[in-house]
This record gives sequence, C-alpha cells and structure tokens, in this order.
Amino acid sequence: MALAEFFAVNAGPFAGSDGIHTQADALEKVFNFEKATLGYYQAMQDVLGRNDALSALINAEKRHVINVAKLMLTDATLRNLEDDWP
Repeated sequence: MALAEFFAVNAGPFAGSDGIHTQADALEKVFNFEKATLGYYQAMQDVLGRNDALSALINAEKRHVINVAKLMLTDATLRNLEDDWP
C-alpha cells in the first residue's frame, strides 16, 4: 500500500507535474523523483534487511541520481538514464 501511495500520479514526486514548462523544470522534477525512490528503497532495506534484489534496485537508483545530476550540471542531451558518461 505504501508503494502504491508513493508512486501515485497526484501525490508524492508526481504532484505538481503540470508546473513543468522547461527542460530545467523537468530535470529538477526527475532529480527529486530519483532521490525519493532511492530513499524509499534504502528505507525498505533498513526494514527488510540487505538482499540482492534491493541492493540491485538501490544501485540502479544511485546511477539514475548521478546521471540526472550530470545532465543538470552539463546541459547534456538526455537519451535515457542508462547512458554511460565519459
């Protein structure tokens, strides 16, 4: 139930999506979402204990946070969140 509420369209990180007008607005929204999902999975790991599935999700979310931050700092073009960075 907590997961469904967290990812709800009109709540959590998706609230206020109608206020996105520029690329910078979108990247800020994505960055905040990625940080929130990282925090969510880290909290789940705190409750459930360490396991391979959660570790993989946490590592993926960390990569997403880093990649979005790089986009924000360099004004690079977004292809997807799995781009490799030099």
